[in-house]
Amino acid sequence: MKKRIIISLFLLLGLASLAIFMNFDKSVEAAYLGAGMPDGTNYQTLRYMDGQWFPSSALTNNGADIVASGSITADSFIYLSDRTLKDNIKVLDNSLEKIKNLEGVSFTWKDNGKEEIGLIAQDVEVVVPELVVTNEDGLKAVKYGNIVALLIEAVKDQQVEIDELRQELNSLK
Repeated sequence: MKKRIIISLFLLLGLASLAIFMNFDKSVEAAYLGAGMPDGTNYQTLRYMDGQWFPSSALTNNGADIVASGSITADSFIYLSDRTLKDNIKVLDNSLEKIKNLEGVSFTWKDNGKEEIGLIAQDVEVVVPELVVTNEDGLKAVKYGNIVALLIEAVKDQQVEIDELRQELNSLK
């Protein structure tokens, strides 16, 4: 148990040092999923704000962006989506057409030679610019999680077409 607490403290100090080194002027959130946190609990979320780490239960604030290269593994990614935080809510239109204009590709990353599949941000930006983010260096990224809304509406559009074709087919019988 003592060894776990020491390791946990070193991990916590490492996260704090990283946040300070990266000169966060906002808050950042880090989840530690290991056993043996100093207070004896598992699955704690910590927030770094104003030079200090706090348990997330102690704060409610806006977080900072976290940029990582490599893999991030989690049991779930949770997107804030409460209606009370949104204005001008409209159902997406032409979703099926937009999906048909996106192109899934296979590719190899230049830096490590790893083969992947995905989308090309510049191509997505032409079809659905809301799904693309450009950083200060001009590199583009795709908000893959937000594609779900487009896919849901595209499936609904397809279902309307299927129902119409089914009705037409039944009328021919």
